[in-house]
Amino acid sequence: MNECVGAERSANIPNDLPIQLRPAESQDYPFILASWSNDAHKIKYESFIPNSIFFPRHKAFINKILFNSQIMVAHVEDERDLICGYLVTQPLGKVLLLHWAHVKPIYRRQGIFQVLLNNTLQNAHPDALLVVTSPFTLLPEFKRKYSLIFDPTHVDKFRANEYVVSVGSL
Repeated sequence: MNECVGAERSANIPNDLPIQLRPAESQDYPFILASWSNDAHKIKYESFIPNSIFFPRHKAFINKILFNSQIMVAHVEDERDLICGYLVTQPLGKVLLLHWAHVKPIYRRQGIFQVLLNNTLQNAHPDALLVVTSPFTLLPEFKRKYSLIFDPTHVDKFRANEYVVSVGSL
């Protein structure tokens, strides 16, 4: 798994937003897996898949993505274990895949996703094309603001094992 570049207190965090950013740590993965799986199961077409089929397969799929991704975590200032949200991205040359983003409901509408994304873009290729691989609620709003391209076929390549990864223990 790749490390994310990012300082504890990034320059793009407003002073009135008491959060810090850090790369994901091993103790974060159970929360990331659970929140991503639960949120994904609420997506219109995924919700028809029975739990006994969806969750085991989706968790294996998420692990494939996480192995080659960069995960940036936003947490309450001076409380590393109190996660507010996270962003899962994967740089592929001049393409930056945004696989998933999650902000806990209590912290939404405070700019946390925007801080995570801006921090990630600062560390990306200067000409990076931002491609979102999974639908999420605010996609239309952020599509305009960040010139996002929605292309779930990148995720299909993971499902079809076209992206070769070695799934280690996360």
